[in-house]
Amino acid sequence: VLAPLAARLCGPQWRPASMRPPVTPVANVFNEGASFLQSDADHQLLLNIPFAQPVGISGLRIWLQGEEAPAKLKLFINNPTFGFDDAEATVALQEVELTEDDVANGTPVPLKLAKFRNVYSLQIFVEENRCAEVTRIHRLDFLGEKTKDGASEAAEGFGLQIPTGFKLDTSKTPSYFS
Repeated sequence: VLAPLAARLCGPQWRPASMRPPVTPVANVFNEGASFLQSDADHQLLLNIPFAQPVGISGLRIWLQGEEAPAKLKLFINNPTFGFDDAEATVALQEVELTEDDVANGTPVPLKLAKFRNVYSLQIFVEENRCAEVTRIHRLDFLGEKTKDGASEAAEGFGLQIPTGFKLDTSKTPSYFS
């Protein structure tokens, strides 16, 4: 369900489509092991996640323990050219405060499904963490439904393309849409 991760991950690490590896849909980008996504220069992190078809997102789950865990997220949709300046200046569709338990246990964070219907791309701006110099995410799952011609339908699982250096662990609970 996800299109290639043609997004700004940690700002300058963004690469044009011609320079990205082939797309292979996966159930989970970040494993519970040593793999993680980390901001490059400071605690802020911006993910721009395009989907291959419209989806309705009812929740998300993020895993990490410690000071580097995200604490405050701002969520936006359908802005594929969104940058850090936009994220700081624009009112978010929804803001999410994550507790230490939320990220340590991967507690589902409910989103307002009415606002997250017909999503072609999701922008997640990690505005704050727990006072660390950088932010890390070990795993990210999306919950919801994929849509076809405006009608909801159950989906099997989906996740982000695995960036270079990440390993896919299919034995873990996958991200899913239901």
